[in-house]
Amino acid sequence: MAGITSPEFPGERLVVCRNPDLAAERARKREDLLAATEKDLAVIKARGGQIYAPQKPFAFNIPVLVQNS
Repeated sequence: MAGITSPEFPGERLVVCRNPDLAAERARKREDLLAATEKDLAVIKARGGQIYAPQKPFAFNIPVLVQNS
């Protein structure tokens, strides 16, 4: 627990504390997001790093974004 001050609340002392349950949930979400990102990057790496497919829509050489399935 700690006491802090803020210019948004002049003359008031604010008290903060660490919530271990919330910290555990945030850590779990962070790990899930990292795992999902690594999975998506592995797909891109397997394609040789290409995320754009060379196509010629409307007779111009414009790269078109390939959507992940």
